[in-house]
Amino acid sequence: MIRQLVFLDEAPSWLRLEGDSVVARGAGWPVADAPVIAVVPGEAVVLHWVELPPLAPAQALAAARLLAADVSAAPLEQLHVALGAVEADGRRPLALVDRTLMADWLARAALAGINPAALVPLPLLLPLPAEGVTLLDDDGVWTVRGAGLAFAAEAGQAAMMLGDTPRQTIAKADFVTGLGGRLAALPLDLRQGDFAERPSSRLDARRVRRLALLAGAALLLWLANDVAGLLRNNLAADRAEAELADAARAALPRGTALSDPRAQVAARLARLGGGGFAG
Repeated sequence: MIRQLVFLDEAPSWLRLEGDSVVARGAGWPVADAPVIAVVPGEAVVLHWVELPPLAPAQALAAARLLAADVSAAPLEQLHVALGAVEADGRRPLALVDRTLMADWLARAALAGINPAALVPLPLLLPLPAEGVTLLDDDGVWTVRGAGLAFAAEAGQAAMMLGDTPRQTIAKADFVTGLGGRLAALPLDLRQGDFAERPSSRLDARRVRRLALLAGAALLLWLANDVAGLLRNNLAADRAEAELADAARAALPRGTALSDPRAQVAARLARLGGGGFAG
C-alpha cells in the first residue's frame, strides 16, 4: 500500500512509502495522489494514558474531557481532546492540543490541496520497545516513546523526565524501519470531533464526466427551448405574412403582383376613398 507522510514543521517535508520502503522524499508538500498522514511536532501535543470503563464513543470522549480538565492548566474550551484505542494493558492514550494549532495545521494542509487522512503526533510513530523507551534525537530535541509514555522536549528537560529509564536511541535514518506497520495501527488520530476528516471537495474524473454530461444536457435543453421559440415565432410570422398576402390578393385587382402587400392595399384603398391599415 502506498502512503505519504507530511511533517508539519515550520518548513514541511514529506515521505512516500510503499510498504516499509521509502520510495521518494522531499521538502515542501507532496502531491496528494495517495492517502496523506500529517505528522505534527511532539512538543505541541500533551499525551497521557488513562483507564476508562467500557463506554460508547461519545460517552468515552466526554469522560476524557473531564479528565483533561483535571490535568491541564489551560481552559478546556481552548483544548482539543482526542482519545486513542484501548491498548493491551487496558489504558488508552489521551491527547491534548491547542485548538488554534489544530486549525492552523489543517488550514496549512488545505492551502496545499491536502485533506489529511489522519493527524498523528510524531512520538506515537516511534517503535514501541520491549522495555524502557525509544529515543530519537533531532538536533537537540528528544522525541520519546515507551509504554504509557510519549513526548518531545529539549534534550536537558527530556533527560530529567526520563531519569534512569533505559533508552534505546535510534538514528533519524532508522525512523522509517517498520514504519508501514506502525501506520497501519495508529494508536491515536487527532482528527476527531470538530476536526474529524470531512469528505474531500475534489472531483474525481467520473464525477467530472457526469457533471459535464448534465451541463451538456442542460445546454441542449436550453438551446432546444430557444430554437423552439424561434421556430414558433418564425411560423407565426410566416402565417401572418400569408394571411396578409391572401387579404391583399382579395383587395387588389386580379393578377396584381405582390411586392409590398400593405403599401399596395393602402394605395388601392386611398384611390377608392377608403382608410388604410391601422398598426
